[in-house]
Amino acid sequence: MKYLTASVLFFLLFASLCCQDGQSQALKEVQVRVTKLADGDSFEGRSGGMNYRVRLYGVDAPERGQDFYRRSKDRLGELCAEGPVTVKPRNRDSFGRIVADVYTPSGKHINAIMVEEGLAWHFTRYSNSAELARLEQQARARGIGLWSMKDPVAPWNYRKEHRRK
Repeated sequence: MKYLTASVLFFLLFASLCCQDGQSQALKEVQVRVTKLADGDSFEGRSGGMNYRVRLYGVDAPERGQDFYRRSKDRLGELCAEGPVTVKPRNRDSFGRIVADVYTPSGKHINAIMVEEGLAWHFTRYSNSAELARLEQQARARGIGLWSMKDPVAPWNYRKEHRRK
């Protein structure tokens, strides 16, 4: 009984801490001021005293060490610097981040812009978005961004290669 009580207390403490940082909130649209960029497809932000970790839905940007990593991250930063972004959640990923469509204060779809400008791949493993597929094909045809390289390595392949080492 003593162990059961300790387990229940631990669970309640953990749940209350999660709720304080916004990670256990129901998924709902929120305006977030970006405070830290992780890379070209994810960031951290705050709204109403709550912390949020967000991953762009349907997008996979170059990883640290890959070509176009810095340009992709910088562009996401430019788009997020316009002011609070609108985060429209779809779900959570295995890291607990909110996977979302994200919009600038003027209503521009950041996910789409990153793919359209050749700074990220359409992440077809998790998205069947016709818009993102079309934008990637256009960027490839125009040879812009990462599509200006002869043989760009997709981030999911890069992660596999570098996990083994």
